[in-house]
Amino acid sequence: MSATEQHRLKLLIVGFCPPDGVISELMCELAGALNKKADVDLLCPENLPLPEGSYRNRFAVNYSKSKPLSVFTPRSLRMLKQVRSEDYDIAFFYTQHILNAPISLLINKPKQVMWWHEPVRTSRQTKLNNLVYFCSDMVLTRRTGMILIGCQKMITTIPVKLRGKLKVVPLPFIDAFDAPEMDLPVENSPADLVFFGRIFAHKGLDVLANSLEILRERGLKPLKLLVIGKGNLEENCPRLLALSKRFPDQIEFRNRYERHGAISAAIAASKALVLPYLSGTATATVQTAYRQSKPVVVTEVGCLSEYVVHSETGLIVPPDDAAALADAIQKICSNDTDAARMGSNGYKMLMERFSLDKVSEKILNLFDALCGRMPVETTPL
Repeated sequence: MSATEQHRLKLLIVGFCPPDGVISELMCELAGALNKKADVDLLCPENLPLPEGSYRNRFAVNYSKSKPLSVFTPRSLRMLKQVRSEDYDIAFFYTQHILNAPISLLINKPKQVMWWHEPVRTSRQTKLNNLVYFCSDMVLTRRTGMILIGCQKMITTIPVKLRGKLKVVPLPFIDAFDAPEMDLPVENSPADLVFFGRIFAHKGLDVLANSLEILRERGLKPLKLLVIGKGNLEENCPRLLALSKRFPDQIEFRNRYERHGAISAAIAASKALVLPYLSGTATATVQTAYRQSKPVVVTEVGCLSEYVVHSETGLIVPPDDAAALADAIQKICSNDTDAARMGSNGYKMLMERFSLDKVSEKILNLFDALCGRMPVETTPL
């Protein structure tokens, strides 16, 4: 019997995350895509902006990071009681959160799946925060029947005893970035290079500062860099911040959460997206550049080197190597023909591997297989 002839899967998607940011956007769009082919209920914070969709139920909990105990209200407890009574096929824990463990223990009937975005917690988190999340992840990884990860390379960061549960699913392109707006988030002119994302020390922006200095020493025409994203600049990229004060017309910070269309427009008007990460896991940032047919310069960390094909959709350099990063930037920015070819290849790769429809179909096939409904699709994305 084909999947279409069977009853639609009943899914509970559990996602606790801040209302702004790529994780929340990915979850919302993925929930909408899954809802087209399955019956979806959502358990999430009430301030999470969701796209239009005829979800069966939305259990909107009054939760905030600043007031974590606010979740334990009579109203929230009634919701959790109703969630427990529902006859779900799959409970899908999309985000990593301390509430996942108690919810997992509460809803014992459906098969459970988690998306493990960060098997190894980053240094940006406090030791206490990392310990709490480690304990929560430990409970969930033992109880789930399947663990989704963003790329093959992440497998080596996961304990051997859990690897039989792993399935690789790349992060999809966020449709909200699809249509660039006309107004660019720049002061005067389009940037040659764009970086966007939350600003942390592990994003390597100070290495990028050193690369720009190297290019300047080579006597090349100065490149304009646009950095878009929230974060503590003094703490996480002091070198780049100091360089921006020396050359304010060449380095621009937009230290805030920008509109999707404005980010897309900035990338569309640039020569390349640059991601000089020192460490990382999966990402949806590369896909945004591919949508605008732009090449990317990335470091060989996390999923970046699986989402980018060296010399075909962008250039890959070792992490924390300012000279190699400078070479890659110079190569892309000085050869428009090569850059256009890489950008075109990136767009093709986006359509073949990272589209929301293809990723959601892959996930539903995996869910079907977990429920014994059909074989797992073996064709990689």
